[in-house]
Amino acid sequence: MTYSCAPTAKPFINSVAMTINGQKIGAAAVSRRAHALQEMIRVQIGLLSFYQHRLEQDMHLITELVASGKYHNAFGVLDDFYRDAVAEYTNEAHRLASEGCRITSDVVKRAICDVEASIRDLAV
Repeated sequence: MTYSCAPTAKPFINSVAMTINGQKIGAAAVSRRAHALQEMIRVQIGLLSFYQHRLEQDMHLITELVASGKYHNAFGVLDDFYRDAVAEYTNEAHRLASEGCRITSDVVKRAICDVEASIRDLAV
């Protein structure tokens, strides 16, 4: 019985295919991470604009309290302020929940596409 030390073509082709698939999987992981970072920054920008709006409303409250001539007392000013603040915080929480659902759905769709592409590549 003789043994051949010469490599066969099939293992070489498989190792090349595995290397290419590994690169594709790595690129897909980097792409998902970059997409997640973009979405996180987008959400943070939205939160900062919301906080800016709320702080402007706080400044407006102080102005109204100082010049509360149109109100009979400060309780009316505070009542209006807190009613509006609660409504705006509720709307912002709803917006964030919707944004989170959208982001999660996008990430899952991208992951499924990446997995299906990797499976197709491995099947070849």
